[in-house]
Order: sequence, then structure tokens, then C-alpha cells
Amino acid sequence: DILITWNLPTNDLKNIAPNLKWIHCIGAGVEHLSPFDWLPSEVILTNNKGVHRKKAGEFGLMSILMLHNHFPKVINNQFKNFDLIMTASSMETACRIDEPETVARTYPRQARTVFNITGHPACAIPTGLATNGLPLGFQIAGPYFDESTIYQAAWAYEQENPFHNQHPDIK
Repeated sequence: DILITWNLPTNDLKNIAPNLKWIHCIGAGVEHLSPFDWLPSEVILTNNKGVHRKKAGEFGLMSILMLHNHFPKVINNQFKNFDLIMTASSMETACRIDEPETVARTYPRQARTVFNITGHPACAIPTGLATNGLPLGFQIAGPYFDESTIYQAAWAYEQENPFHNQHPDIK
């Protein structure tokens, strides 16, 4: 089982979630959860540290390199071990569309590029609002022709985390 969270009750986690294998904190740090004596040794703890780091290349060059290196096969091989892949949907928070310079800076930093290039189905899911009041999200990608599993996972996430009911204050 996988848990995606920011904060969680750490008391007796091993008994509460005996099948838990991975905890992913949606923020860049996990210091608020320390000390980590509550974390079972068989559970992996990850976070989003570094997702906002500047990209090194241009979209076009990355696309060409990915295709040249058979990147669709690399992604496809991940599904031999995992049912779904979950990643950030963008390396930036959402921006106002009436700010052309900000749009030009942030649009190329969308993480959806990988699945647009490989053709794997993916679905973006809202995870709340950033401090600027605009939406944040992550994406779930799956094997070719397995959209139903992606939709089921997205639906299950939204049932437990009703962030899709939050809306930016548009003025």
C-alpha cells in the first residue's frame, strides 16, 4: 500500500497499516515528522524535494533525446513492477493566465511532457491550493490502454481527499 500525505498520525503505524510499503510526503521536507523512530524499517519515505529546481534543457531537445533513447520503452518497463506511476503534474504552481511572462516561464515546466511524448495515459488530480490561492496537483500514469485503472485510482484519491471541491478565488 502507498500513502500520499503531508502529515499523518505516526502512533502505532505498523499495526494500523500493516501492508504499507511507501509513504510519499507531498512537500519538500519531512522534518515535521521527525524523529523517525515511528517509521517501520520496511517502509520507504519520500518527498518532493527538488521538484521545483530549474530544468536543464528545452522541451524540444528533451523530446528528441527521449525518443532517440527509446524512452517510451523505459516507461513501459516500469509497469512490469508498478501498476501506476504518480508524479507532480508541474514543476511550478499554477499561474494567472493574464500574466504572459509568467505563463511563458512556467508552461514549459509541466511534468506532463513525459507522458505526452510516450503516449501513456495519464490523469491530473487536484491536491489543493498553493499559498498564492491557485491550484496544485499531481498526475497518475498507467500502462497503454489501462485508463480504467488510472480513473479508479484518481476517484479513490478524491474520495479520501476532496481537494477537487476547492476553487481558486477568481477576481
